[in-house]
Amino acid sequence: MRAQRIVKSQEAHSKELNDLATDSIKEIKGKRIVELDLRGLEDAPASYFIICEGDSNTQIKAISDNISKNVKDKIGVLPNHVEGKSFARWILIGSITLT
Repeated sequence: MRAQRIVKSQEAHSKELNDLATDSIKEIKGKRIVELDLRGLEDAPASYFIICEGDSNTQIKAISDNISKNVKDKIGVLPNHVEGKSFARWILIGSITLT
């Protein structure tokens, strides 16, 4: 019973995080937002991937910054890893983990 509550709690937190990331992308006018649910894959590197497009390096960096800021301000966690930010042609925000 307790394990089921923990799983449901984690799913609720994951949903909250995904919604917050998607809203953060929309605030900066990110385009073609795709959310991939990887929980059904045995060796998946994450539970979810959220992918979007931006029109410029400046916009891509702003999307990344907005996701990080909103997640920190509203949920209290920071990403463990960010790649690609220096050129901002693509950015990976990785390992945002909720406990």
